Amino acid sequence: MQNVARCAEQGAMMAHSGIRECKVTPKGGEYMGRNNVTISGFPCKPWQDAENKEEDRFATISISTFPDEHKVEHNYCRNPNGKPGGPWCNIKDSGGLDLLWEYCDVVFCGPDDQEEACEAGSQCDPSDAPRKYPECRMTEMGKEYMGTRSQTESGKKCLHWKDKPESKELDDFMVSHLSIEDVRRAPWERDLETWNFKLDWNYCRNPGFRKRPWCFVSYENLSWEYCNIPFCKSPNGMRNFHQSNPMECKLTSNGREYAGFTNVARNGEKCQPWLSQTPNKHSNLLSLPMFPDPGIDSRHNYCRNPNNVGSGPWCYTETGTGPHECEIPFCWDFLRKAALNGNPTVLDLDCRLTEMGKEYVGIVRVTESGAPCLSWDFQPYGKTDDFDTAISYEKHFQWGNPSKHRNFCRNPTSKNRPWCFVDDPEKKWEYCDVPLCPIA
Repeated sequence: MQNVARCAEQGAMMAHSGIRECKVTPKGGEYMGRNNVTISGFPCKPWQDAENKEEDRFATISISTFPDEHKVEHNYCRNPNGKPGGPWCNIKDSGGLDLLWEYCDVVFCGPDDQEEACEAGSQCDPSDAPRKYPECRMTEMGKEYMGTRSQTESGKKCLHWKDKPESKELDDFMVSHLSIEDVRRAPWERDLETWNFKLDWNYCRNPGFRKRPWCFVSYENLSWEYCNIPFCKSPNGMRNFHQSNPMECKLTSNGREYAGFTNVARNGEKCQPWLSQTPNKHSNLLSLPMFPDPGIDSRHNYCRNPNNVGSGPWCYTETGTGPHECEIPFCWDFLRKAALNGNPTVLDLDCRLTEMGKEYVGIVRVTESGAPCLSWDFQPYGKTDDFDTAISYEKHFQWGNPSKHRNFCRNPTSKNRPWCFVDDPEKKWEYCDVPLCPIA
């Protein structure tokens, strides 16, 4: 009830003063609203209060960093030192919880207030680009991207991350694009090993949080380029993250890339907003840059795994009983169920979990040479030698029905990797180019 009243009050302020009670950017440095209570409802102290303690060890707050006039009585939520979660304030009285500051209840502005123009050179809307997760990015930076693209925008092949040099130059390069405050807050960004991907891949990723996914093309001079990873589109055609419909599944065992909207723990308890320090006081605010989201606001209470621990996304719950794991299925299970229901194209998981890829149910339908695959239920060359003579042709396929697999690459026998029949009586079949899945 208190939140409803506060929203109504803020809406009235905007109507009369023209000041927006929302933030446009993730850090909200532009926010000049009149909110002066924290997300937990604690009153804010004036910024020039003599009893304030310098809680941010990494940046000095000065009057010049405020977006508005800094009067003595000014106690409105602001972000003068660039904290990653947005506007905050010092707390006047936390009721015995020993909280000196907290983020404020400042949400993202609606789509009418936010610009979604594509960055020059990002090629974000080619008509022939894939639009299904995970071979697309849901956010501008693409921190959540876990697809299999391994080529840059200019067509250069990405180098394997494991071949990186061990040098101070690389450490400095990893944070060279960040502000001094962000570098001090996130020392882990220097170390590639802390990121949620295997270093023996050469897939495009965004370690260090550059503008979008990238990769190295030369280690001699640490040359790198951005990759052309298109935006995912939601069913309504929008690509605004907060209006999109992200997949409710995880690609990796820890699920750090998960960016869905599940906000209930496995035990049924509702999740606490991450920016709130009540009822669970926690230190995961330091991990906000590791969230896959484009930014965090006061509404964000979705299951995440910023510290990459346990068996998947988790959250603090409103009961105050600490962290609890969430029920987030693997995308592979999600895809298998969709395929069983006759919709194998719900995801774009064109990769295999194992070397042989017998489990693969993706949508690649051309061979390595570019030849189109023939439908499995046609049996163009009958039951070839590698099919088990003891069982029927149909039982070689998952769900016992080859027609469900259409003309997609599969490995119903025991070949080295997925393959398909081709329209060439001499060759009869060819292997398909299905990469290994990015599982960490």
